[in-house]
Amino acid sequence: MKKVNIIKHSCTGGLGSTIMKLLHCLYYRDPNQLYYFDFYNSNYSDTNVWNTFFIQPFAKQIGTKEVQANYIYDIWKMGDFFLGYGKEQDIKYGKFQFKNTDRVNEIRNLVNNFVFFKQETLKHAIEFKDKHFNNQKVLGLHKRGSDMFSNRGHGYGQEHLLTIDNIKKIIDKTNKDVCFDKLFVATDEQKTVTDLCKYYGEKFILKQPTFLVPVNSTTSIQELNRNLKEEERKLRGLEMLGDAYLLSECNFCLNSRGSNVSLLSIFLRKNFNFTFIDDDVNYWHLG
Repeated sequence: MKKVNIIKHSCTGGLGSTIMKLLHCLYYRDPNQLYYFDFYNSNYSDTNVWNTFFIQPFAKQIGTKEVQANYIYDIWKMGDFFLGYGKEQDIKYGKFQFKNTDRVNEIRNLVNNFVFFKQETLKHAIEFKDKHFNNQKVLGLHKRGSDMFSNRGHGYGQEHLLTIDNIKKIIDKTNKDVCFDKLFVATDEQKTVTDLCKYYGEKFILKQPTFLVPVNSTTSIQELNRNLKEEERKLRGLEMLGDAYLLSECNFCLNSRGSNVSLLSIFLRKNFNFTFIDDDVNYWHLG
């Protein structure tokens, strides 16, 4: 009988970061053992955040057997972060994004085989896709929030590289090749929504409800979540996962390098029809 290991981990960042850490564990897993993930992230849930939105990866194999109290507390001892901030940097970051397609497909296989969304998690997003994406050529855009450019952010002092005018130029240049019918925007910024809606009118679509950070705010959505009731925090998680799913379903996508939401959408995607809007931003933690 295979042993069942409980992996305990406390996350303080976004839900996307939590997912990447679980993929890290799966990447280094011992194929002769089973794992149960006890991940805590109070930004989205007061209990096991993985059970809030997903089915445990090895739920069928574990069944009703008692999970042994064999705890793994430090997930980083399993190996270097599988996405890498060093030798594997070209996989996620830099101007030559994802040139190693075999590596990306390897991680996509992990997602396909082990990341199981609960039915209710993507229910609203699937309904939105059926209503707005069918028979339409959809260009997706993910704009990471302005907290990336605050004095605590990874792109501090470089917000001028990602103004609405610059983003619009990227969208219009992409449109020459894609000729999109709809522009699906995933962001938490009120100003981005207001400006792009003004530019693109009826082509612009935004999933509802979407929580938006007020204009000129440099507070991350995670920080704003912390004082909410648990049900409201869960809704923020559902919004993020819905956005990642919908971005992956767009015909072509303009992603943000500095975001795990974009990264998750790429791993959910079945092709390489994407690029990035922030190649010129030098995020300090991305190399």
